Amino acid sequence: MTKKSQASVNMFALHREVTGSLHFISVKSPTNKRIKFIVDCGMFQEEKYQDLNQDFPFKVEELDFALVTHGHIDHIGRLPVAVKQGFTKTIYTTYDTKVIMGIALEDSYKILKKDSDALMYTMQDVKNTISQVKAVEFNKTISVAENVKVTFFVNGHIPGAALILVQISEIGYEDINLLFTGDYNNTNLFFEVPELPEWVTELPLTVITEATYGDSLSTDVEYSFIETVYEATRKSKDIVIPCISLDRMQKELYKIKYMQDKNLIPNSYRIGIDGKLAQTYTNLYTNRELYIEDDIADFLPRGLEFIDKSTRQAYMLDPTPKITLTSSGMGSFGPARVHILDVLENKAGLVLFTSYLAEGTLGRKLQETVDDDTVHIGEKTIIKRGTVKFTSEDSSHAKADEMIEFLKKFKNLNSVLINHGEIATKYAFREMILKNVKVKNVEIMDNDRFFRISTVHPIKVITSKFL
Repeated sequence: MTKKSQASVNMFALHREVTGSLHFISVKSPTNKRIKFIVDCGMFQEEKYQDLNQDFPFKVEELDFALVTHGHIDHIGRLPVAVKQGFTKTIYTTYDTKVIMGIALEDSYKILKKDSDALMYTMQDVKNTISQVKAVEFNKTISVAENVKVTFFVNGHIPGAALILVQISEIGYEDINLLFTGDYNNTNLFFEVPELPEWVTELPLTVITEATYGDSLSTDVEYSFIETVYEATRKSKDIVIPCISLDRMQKELYKIKYMQDKNLIPNSYRIGIDGKLAQTYTNLYTNRELYIEDDIADFLPRGLEFIDKSTRQAYMLDPTPKITLTSSGMGSFGPARVHILDVLENKAGLVLFTSYLAEGTLGRKLQETVDDDTVHIGEKTIIKRGTVKFTSEDSSHAKADEMIEFLKKFKNLNSVLINHGEIATKYAFREMILKNVKVKNVEIMDNDRFFRISTVHPIKVITSKFL
């Protein structure tokens, strides 16, 4: 008969809100041996947290390994910082995420080099980071340290995204089981998301879950993208659609093609995609270098133009009406600022945001600026003459009710730890979990306390530094 484990896990989330995802985990065995690792190592994009990007409240050289849930910069962007500061061990992730990481980190370095006075890391640090990545298969349990094994399961957030199960085992004792959702979605346009195996849903489990849309329901979503674009094209407006380069960009391209097929977009419109990163990811999809289903592979709009620095000015000056899809999703970086400035100041066109807009980003500033008021874009101050609209219908995050249904699948849920969401949203999601899910403990993760997990005491909250 197995006994309750004397091992314990101390866990700390460095991020307070939506970006900068990083979990530090320290495992203490009955023999007092420690194993330390991180799950994700993201860059903060909220303006108020920028100062946290260069430092870690633990010694990176003492980490035994790292796990990565997916390839977005707010989950991987500080891995080169950790490597520069002495982290030399293996980074485990999926095959598609490894492909994405190499591209995303190189692009992030170029943006930092252009926009920052002091670089946090070098291109060599990026190369060293990628050299430490080991790709693993979905659904295959691997050993990553003594008494620690992990399994990656398909997650619908983006290609390569994973739910990560961490199991801390000792002979003769019960396991401690931790499931990290990362950024979670239950569906994806480009591939099927299978159910978790029954052996996972029956485990005594602590789930560490995101709550980006923890105060929103799927029934609240307004499917306005097609109608908004259609109405703007009836008035021959130029349209700029800032998109997250990976997954969101390809979903919106698919919708534009659908609208073309249904004759909802005049043939006179030019369709362009601007942003090297977005173009690179789109080519990965069309070249099948990332896994997507066969029946969705042909998703590019007819006549799609790939815009770059050498063709951008002529493209923008052409009076022909245009739909331009551009990175970045929050509008703060890359060519998005140029196109947004053009349609808001000069052409009274439409800017249609399709993603969450973090505090301090250009998208959030535009969201909070009334028409005909002034707004700062880069070094320019303009009058907001164009129209700015928003839709969350293609979000790659599950809504609160979908997350609740996900949590209900687990038969023996000890604890739920909530992270990755604005503070008020996380508390709203906690109340929803308590009302709808059979679970012993529900806690909000923050950067001013850590959580101790064992099979003797499923969870203990301690306001202190790491142990």
